Amino acid sequence: MSNNSAHNKRRPVLSDHKRVGKTLVPLPATYGWNHVNYVDRIFPELAWIAFLLECRGVRRGIELATNLVLAAFEESTKNPKPEFTFLSAQRVLSTDDWQRIRQRLEKAGELTETRIGLESFVRCYPRENPIRNLWDSEGAGDFTTRDVELARKVTAPRLNRWSHEGTLVQSVVLYAEARTGRLSYSENVPQPNLEAIYNNFESEEGSRASGHVRTFTTSSFARYSAELGDSWAKYFWRRGLELDPPVSHLKIRPNLDPEAHVLLRFERDFERMATEVLHDLCEKLLGHVDEETHAVVSGLLARQTTLALGVMRSAETWNWDHGPLFLRAMTDCYISLAWILIEPSDRSQKYVLHGLGQEKLWMAHYEELAKASTDERTKTSAEMMIKSSNGWIDGQLFSFLVSVNLGSWTGKSTREMAEEAGCIDLYHHAYTPYSFSAHSTWNHVGKFNSVPADSPLNKYIRLPAIPNYGLDPSIPINAAKYLDKALRTVGNAFNLKTGKALPHDWTIDRMKILAESLSSEKSEQRGQTGAAPV
Repeated sequence: MSNNSAHNKRRPVLSDHKRVGKTLVPLPATYGWNHVNYVDRIFPELAWIAFLLECRGVRRGIELATNLVLAAFEESTKNPKPEFTFLSAQRVLSTDDWQRIRQRLEKAGELTETRIGLESFVRCYPRENPIRNLWDSEGAGDFTTRDVELARKVTAPRLNRWSHEGTLVQSVVLYAEARTGRLSYSENVPQPNLEAIYNNFESEEGSRASGHVRTFTTSSFARYSAELGDSWAKYFWRRGLELDPPVSHLKIRPNLDPEAHVLLRFERDFERMATEVLHDLCEKLLGHVDEETHAVVSGLLARQTTLALGVMRSAETWNWDHGPLFLRAMTDCYISLAWILIEPSDRSQKYVLHGLGQEKLWMAHYEELAKASTDERTKTSAEMMIKSSNGWIDGQLFSFLVSVNLGSWTGKSTREMAEEAGCIDLYHHAYTPYSFSAHSTWNHVGKFNSVPADSPLNKYIRLPAIPNYGLDPSIPINAAKYLDKALRTVGNAFNLKTGKALPHDWTIDRMKILAESLSSEKSEQRGQTGAAPV
């Protein structure tokens, strides 16, 4: 009785969220707080500072960066003055302004050293980069391999805004604002000890100052974000793809020995074909869409390929008990993909946000498990999972701003999505019948796993059955068809062409060869055992 009473009194998970319809909204979001993506938007604006700190040392780099901001502030003819620590703000500086800034830095003996600290930055990111105005008409020259290596070294540790290196870069925003006189603290508000960030980052004082710096950076960016725009940030990350093209995670394994079993060779050859066309299409897609859309679309294509490979790698799934478990997931994946492609950017974002919310809800249940558990192993395991999952969420969007949608991520049924995406026939003729197997409904179980007995005397009573199937080629053919359909739909949506073989036709051709080989193999086995052919 007491256990039931405790269970009934347990508060629902995420009870500190406000329910709006089917969505659990965190309180900060109800106050109008918005997420500003540090990596996407803020870091590109501060990258020039990161180069100075890396090339000239932390203390000297902060000094040089601050003095450049102070010079821009005092020599600019624009009023009101923008926040010049953000690179895009420096675009308002006129040619005459820059001439006075150069003269001022030259007089202070800092122009040459500042140029040295920023030359790789300017060479790597030359387009519409206002820092180029520190040089004369000849500029800083073209980038070299060394510049790209330095850019990697500068960027890697500072993308994490909570890291020591990342916090030091952000400290310049606050320090420069104080130097220009626009920031001051009253007697009742203690000034953060910025020195503690440098000397004792892990201490309580260092943590307090670091938190203050990061909060100030975010609020400053939010205040000026409309004037700054996002053109520089977009260029910065597009340029990164050119400087250091990403290395694909897709690995193309070598062909098997011709003497390997025909099923193993079929699986490996399909894997090579599918991986090659996936790699080719996704590489071309990268230049046509924003990063989030690319992540979602290429990720769903990779998911579809993974499911198809699951079928091809196991002939045990080539039947109507196991195969539909894969095919249902593949039709579901296709419908989601086709629906997203109607409005790729907006719907990709919606897809990601829903997934983050589902992860948050899942971890909220694990947090309850960790609190209630008296078993240390269970508690430790849950806490490790929570930490890993929350890190994954926070790497994309602060978890305290993530809403949880308890309904469909699209706000529509799968049937409605299929209608909008023009694939209602797929829904009726594939998704729906495959769902019978996935959900173990009677019109699947009653056909395959509960079969009438032979005798009329027991009214042909149904008895449990585990079918012994042969190989049904329609299962791998359909898997190939749904992968093919996904690849073609993405290609058509973005007018992308691939010269690679596509899965459906490839599988049809190879299935004929496979059937002949398996039939020949079976005949040989019968001959060896002396059995008469049937």
